[in-house]
Amino acid sequence: MSFCRNKLIRRAVPLTVVGMLGACGGADGQSSYLNSSLPSDKCSAYVNVISPGTRFNASAFPQCSALITNADTYLAAAINACAEGNLSAANNYYSLYRKLVESAISVVSTLCPA
Repeated sequence: MSFCRNKLIRRAVPLTVVGMLGACGGADGQSSYLNSSLPSDKCSAYVNVISPGTRFNASAFPQCSALITNADTYLAAAINACAEGNLSAANNYYSLYRKLVESAISVVSTLCPA
């Protein structure tokens, strides 16, 4: 599990992260690591807010899928920082995640319809 946790933060290339999330488990865009190794409830605030429908619509379009993947990178970084006890970094990553999600959802709903 440490492989997935450490590499997600260091990699910025979306395609690399997609492969790594798959290696960590979870077919729905969320890694089983993200759901299972949180040290306490303090990290439960960092949740995925991208609906399965948005993920499904984006998956048919590489550009839209990349936006979702990029946002997921920041969610993973927030959860990892929280798990390591760095709540300041976790909050910063999660704030960026929410901004990226807002933008991604707007683009997906406009350019990547079902």
